[in-house]
Amino acid sequence: MVETNVIRWDDRYLQVLHRLGESSSRSTYEVKDHRSAMVYVRKTYYPRQTSCDHIKLALSTLKSSQDQAEENLNVLRCHGVYLTDGPEKGVRAVFEYCEGGSLQSIGRVIAQRGGFIGEKVAARLAEGMLQGLHYLSSLRMVHFNIQPSNVLISRSGIVKLSEPEIPGEGAAALTDRFANSVRYASPERIRGHPANIYKSDIWAMGITLLELVQNRYPYPEDLETVQLMVRIVEGHPPMLQDRTEVIWGNRMKEFFRQTLSADEVQRPIAWELLAHPWITGAMQQNVSMERWIAEVRGWPLRR
Repeated sequence: MVETNVIRWDDRYLQVLHRLGESSSRSTYEVKDHRSAMVYVRKTYYPRQTSCDHIKLALSTLKSSQDQAEENLNVLRCHGVYLTDGPEKGVRAVFEYCEGGSLQSIGRVIAQRGGFIGEKVAARLAEGMLQGLHYLSSLRMVHFNIQPSNVLISRSGIVKLSEPEIPGEGAAALTDRFANSVRYASPERIRGHPANIYKSDIWAMGITLLELVQNRYPYPEDLETVQLMVRIVEGHPPMLQDRTEVIWGNRMKEFFRQTLSADEVQRPIAWELLAHPWITGAMQQNVSMERWIAEVRGWPLRR
């Protein structure tokens, strides 16, 4: 098998299949490699206030770290980075493709069926997100964009964090990112002076998971953006509510109380939450995430 770190990446080898998303600072496409017939995700970063070299260096550092740390699976793997030519110069990165899709699309499918995420699966999803955040923090990287659309699931049921903040993208990209993620922004991030930037990701993870298990966004949907920001900063944090058909466990409720603490000093970091009894207890139980995502997507189970 050819190692990805010796493969040359270039637009000549990649066939565009579908556009997945686009903003003023980046674009995302599903592509196929002619050489291997493998499907990937290609992201193009358009620097506005910095050089392409800064972004290329940050992405190359992420790739190099992933190549050396095979045990971490919970951040979308970067296979290659290269510069583009032409009128709009940018940096392109080739990432792995997750067939299971995002928690956003998964949540919609489950809600349409009248179902809900069980506690054991929810804990496995939380553990995967926390492992990804802990890994990024070890690289001194902050995600700053945790939300259901950026948490992906592989065909094997592995959680993958997508769209982390790339150092050097510039103010325009950061503005786009905040505008798109304000629904998941922590109180201190909205106020503009977080004491610990990593803890903002913990809040966003808590809102993301709470939305998934409750089949609804935890704040009123009819609030305007400014009203929502005021509510997040000045109101009480949302809590995990029991459903008609299920009573959530006390450990799970305590986990959400900690992740959604309005006081960031009291909010644990990823490493501390990985030791939470709800997480450690769930990891000792037999839960097939591969079977779960196959059932959600209607795939035949692999033997």
